[in-house]
Amino acid sequence: MKTANQQDEGKHDQGEPFHQQDGILPYLSVVIPVFNGQRYLPATLAHLVEFLSPRGAFEIVVVDDGSADQTAELAQACSARDSRIRLVRLAENRGKGAAVREGMRRARGAFRIFCDADLPISVETLERPLALLRNGCDIAIASRALRESAVAVPPTLLRQVVSPCFNRLIRALFRLPYQDTQCGLKGFTQQAAEDLFAQAGIDGFAFDVELLVLARLLGYRVGEFPVRVENTAESSVSVVGHTGAIGRDVWRILRNLRSGRYRAPGADQPSRSLAERIERSIAEARGEAQHPSGPSRSPTCIAVVRRLVARPLRMFAASYVSRRGSQELDRLMNAGVVAWGEFLKGAAFWELTIRSSLPQAAKRWELEAPESVPQHSAPSSQPRETLAVVILTKNEEARIARALASVAWADEVIVVDGGSTDRTVEICRRFGAAVIVHAFDGSFAMDRNVGSERAASDWVLQMDADDVVTPGFRHAMEQILREGTPHAGLKFYRRSVLLGRVMRFGGWHYMVPNLARRTRVRYEGLVHERSVIDGTVGELPADIEHHPCEDLMTFAARQHRYTTLQAEEWFAAEGAGAALDIRRRLWRRPWKIFWKSYVKKQGYREGWHGLVFAELFAGVEFLKWAKCWELARRSR
Repeated sequence: MKTANQQDEGKHDQGEPFHQQDGILPYLSVVIPVFNGQRYLPATLAHLVEFLSPRGAFEIVVVDDGSADQTAELAQACSARDSRIRLVRLAENRGKGAAVREGMRRARGAFRIFCDADLPISVETLERPLALLRNGCDIAIASRALRESAVAVPPTLLRQVVSPCFNRLIRALFRLPYQDTQCGLKGFTQQAAEDLFAQAGIDGFAFDVELLVLARLLGYRVGEFPVRVENTAESSVSVVGHTGAIGRDVWRILRNLRSGRYRAPGADQPSRSLAERIERSIAEARGEAQHPSGPSRSPTCIAVVRRLVARPLRMFAASYVSRRGSQELDRLMNAGVVAWGEFLKGAAFWELTIRSSLPQAAKRWELEAPESVPQHSAPSSQPRETLAVVILTKNEEARIARALASVAWADEVIVVDGGSTDRTVEICRRFGAAVIVHAFDGSFAMDRNVGSERAASDWVLQMDADDVVTPGFRHAMEQILREGTPHAGLKFYRRSVLLGRVMRFGGWHYMVPNLARRTRVRYEGLVHERSVIDGTVGELPADIEHHPCEDLMTFAARQHRYTTLQAEEWFAAEGAGAALDIRRRLWRRPWKIFWKSYVKKQGYREGWHGLVFAELFAGVEFLKWAKCWELARRSR
């Protein structure tokens, strides 16, 4: 697992304010474990409040580890004066690890940091872990071994000898790349904190080692930053007195790791359905996409590759290995869903960098929807054939007006609505469209046939709510209506526009036969319905714009619904007896889809867009066959 050194991130360490947007939850949580700290705790809290107050919403969680002095009472008094200070009391002294773990579980911040109660560092140092967490790291740890670090008061000779030996031992046993695991200042993202402390169980001073071992297992990115430490004579760690306890904890960590007690993500959820896990992954990625902590500048190429490629592959490998002993397809499905979730987070990170670094250009794919029917020139009075446009909708209030405005020149506009609960139907009627409310029964083909049967025109153009008819298409179509054609149907290019980029490679620029004479066409299939045209099919030298992706997570949620329908269609046709064929498809089909989109169809020429969408559809293909396997297994 790679680390990020703070010297590479120093330019970000400029004291950026960490404002939160919702006004409810704190943006930063500072957890302070304390035991018998009445002499220094009030001063520490005062310094923290003074430093953090101008910088946005925060909370300080003081965890009293069974102190025998007035620590708890002093913390309670501070909390009474300032509601941003919270006190958590443990009934008995359990150790620093237990105190930090309890504080992290009670914390609510998007970023969570713990530091020692005597505050042996300057309070401004808190900006350094935040800078790393803002810029892609999941965990940030202080390291006294970095060249930029300094120790104001040298430790005792015994500690100078023992500490390097301990760190070398830890690095050898657990293959950790960090030279200092024990410095008492570490920061975490919300997700990393929840995942790590859910499994952590070491109560003593070796808990730092356990956290870093878990971070490596879960594939989190850890960044190191330098720190200036002023050692105090009251350190609660005794080199002699705690050696035995620390040694036992290290042995316990090693035993837990080898026995499989520490599990990769998803390994402890075998009973959760695929749908639930996929929905949770999309929700987590959507939360990251909407997070106010987005990077303040475009990330490096290496950072994007790490999030989009390296981390999903690492999470797949870790999850697949952790499920040894399980049925192979269960292991594969579990690892694939975990990797899919990690990819979605990386894709959300990438999308966020586009929106934040190019705020004006980013609005290119957020086209404004007209509020009323635009004025078009009246059709010619010369004899001509007529055109009906059929549009399928369900909860499309954000996009339907744009589609309707582009076809207002047609002779008929028919909307087949699948039971919208938003303003879709109201908007359609305002544009003068005929609306058929037809409860969706799992077949888009049936909805298209319903629309065609309602039409009275000679030709029918089938569209989706995310399609926009271009002026060139209108001109070519009006020429066909005036001059006629011997063909029963026409195919045309559907030009996809993804997050502001017109996609010409990667399989996104393709022809669809969605224009046909009303009496010569019918539709078959569930999700990717196909037209069956009775007669020849010609080409229309024009295209329409397809805007399928208002944001990546909405697009992913839509694909999740589609793959469920596709799996049900496959199972209805093949039954459980074809389950053996799924093994090959689970392994091969996603890679084939990726290769076809990114290499064969030259998706690489679209830059990051080509990579993201090639990975996205490879994952969608995996989910489809994973759902097929789940249906087949449940039917046995």
